[in-house]
Amino acid sequence: MKNGKMLWSFLKNARNIRLLALAIFISNIGSGMQLIAVSKLLYDKTNSATSIGIVIILQYVVMFLVQFISGSVVDRSDQKKILVISDFTKGLLIVGAGTIFLVNSDTSLSYLFIILVLVNFVVPFFSNAQFTLTPELVKDQEELLQANSIITTLFQAGQLIGSAVVASIIFFMSPAAALIISGSMYFISSFYFGLIKYSKKKKERMEQKSIGVGFLKTGSDYSRKSAKKKVY
Repeated sequence: MKNGKMLWSFLKNARNIRLLALAIFISNIGSGMQLIAVSKLLYDKTNSATSIGIVIILQYVVMFLVQFISGSVVDRSDQKKILVISDFTKGLLIVGAGTIFLVNSDTSLSYLFIILVLVNFVVPFFSNAQFTLTPELVKDQEELLQANSIITTLFQAGQLIGSAVVASIIFFMSPAAALIISGSMYFISSFYFGLIKYSKKKKERMEQKSIGVGFLKTGSDYSRKSAKKKVY
């Protein structure tokens, strides 16, 4: 109970974390919906669970390979912009895929495979940007632990809610329509990511200042050691 009050108090006074957590929650609703919708679409087209397994393996292979370059790119870039661009791109791709299959149900699955490869190419950039941005939005280690607790909870809740809601959409409409709705969730999350305001320049100045102080300290230590050698 006490921890719950602390988290609520923290959220009330942490606008950027509220926006980040809300955006991640909405993004993962879309992700949960997308997973089920893609699986249902594949099964309807192939009548085989093997195709679903192949797609899952393909997604993980793509994410694994991209992970090697995404970290360094994110470190040199504006993490907020990467989050906005990543989710907006995923939204375009998933809405596009849903629209293609909604207009023409006989569309080749190769289009879906290509779109899923592109979506999972973006995912590592999104994950690394989120991981890197969170510490910049809090004051200290205690707030970081609270922020991570909130984000992790909403991450899982978003996945569960998305997976539950999409079943009704597929039943009353179609997997293609579910894809369009799931892609729309990425547009909403990218909007909330864009509302986050933080000063990266301030952090860079602090780092430069600390480097400068460290350099002066090192130089001072070297001078004292040199003076001692001359005395001896």
